[in-house]
Amino acid sequence: MKKILLYAIYVMAVSAFCLYWLFPSDAVRKYITAKINDANPDVKVAIAQIKPNFPPGLKLNQVNLSHKESPAISADWVKIMPKFLTLFGSYPTYAFKGNTCDGMVEGQAVMAKSDEKESGPAELRIDADLSAIQMADIPAIQDPAKYKLAGTLDGNVTYIRKKPDKTIHAKLTASNGHIEMSAPLFSNMGILGSVFKKGKLPFKRIDADVEIIKQKNIQIKECNIEGNQLAGKISGTVVLNTPRDRSRLNLEGTIKPHPALLEKLGAAASLLFKRKGAGDGIPFRIKGTFKQPSFSLK
Repeated sequence: MKKILLYAIYVMAVSAFCLYWLFPSDAVRKYITAKINDANPDVKVAIAQIKPNFPPGLKLNQVNLSHKESPAISADWVKIMPKFLTLFGSYPTYAFKGNTCDGMVEGQAVMAKSDEKESGPAELRIDADLSAIQMADIPAIQDPAKYKLAGTLDGNVTYIRKKPDKTIHAKLTASNGHIEMSAPLFSNMGILGSVFKKGKLPFKRIDADVEIIKQKNIQIKECNIEGNQLAGKISGTVVLNTPRDRSRLNLEGTIKPHPALLEKLGAAASLLFKRKGAGDGIPFRIKGTFKQPSFSLK
């Protein structure tokens, strides 16, 4: 019995060794990247290496994601582990975990099986929890010609695709960061232009509840900002168009400058805010397009 057990352990060890070293990494890597790229032509993924992982699954090393040829985000590694009992049903489920931008992403993907004629799953739901992500390392949210974002990002994101519709719902918190303006933003928008001028605007915390429908309509359900120089709230819609400068804005909220900012803005701005009664913040609206926004106080 003891000898049989030793032989069994030996066979399993050799099998594991062969599986790891003889694993067809290139073939699997090409298959996965092709499937992702076919599912969404605007999204491209590059993977340096794929190896088997324990618990049973795959480990993807050096994963780079781009959108319309522009770098979006990268991960040092991503582990994908199937939930085996679900693989025989109508909704196969895969758990995943990855190290990206000095933080972690962890969650699961649930797929509804489709007909053989269709490319990709008929339905797809991805739930992901984000922790300690460094925003400065995410190219997708930067615009170096205008601004750079830095800070720590936490929260959760849900992606749902039911052909042909796609929806993203995100509840995110950015903390201890800043917006560094390379050029003045909203330069033609009076007081708002004075606040978002060239330089760094630090913030303590930003909480946002956002929904994106069909990759076009952005619904900002709630966004609360607590900055070193101002506090505020904003909600409304953004409709993305091509080119991006034609995207339309329909936003409203309140802005409440702190005393240090009022002093920096000068006597005229201080007088305006006092006259409007800034105890709970001054209501405002932003309309127009990205290229020609209009800002007005209520």
